[in-house]
Amino acid sequence: MCLIFYLPSAGDYFEQGNRYYEKHQYSEAIRVYEIAVELEPENGLSWAALGSAFGENREYEKALEEALIFFEAAAKNQSQEPAIHLNLGIVYLTLDEPEKAKEVFRKVIEIEPVKY
Repeated sequence: MCLIFYLPSAGDYFEQGNRYYEKHQYSEAIRVYEIAVELEPENGLSWAALGSAFGENREYEKALEEALIFFEAAAKNQSQEPAIHLNLGIVYLTLDEPEKAKEVFRKVIEIEPVKY
């Protein structure tokens, strides 16, 4: 007899979080999105979903904290992607850190001066 065990993947947790989210069960969605992020921290969709669930659950500070963690890491890993820097700057402004925001917005203009 051979037993086969299935260990859920980050994607499985992400999908489960989506099901909870669609049912407006945001606390449960947060719980499983956090597992998805822990298993696969480079997955931006899981971070975005987690932040959105915190927002829907009216945990705005936590949503901003998660956004800050994600966009700071993404800016380091994808340093030439202007949208990531733009969003990071917006988070800094929301957190009342205008000097950091200004520095990040300068980076956006440096990366893509014609568009911004």
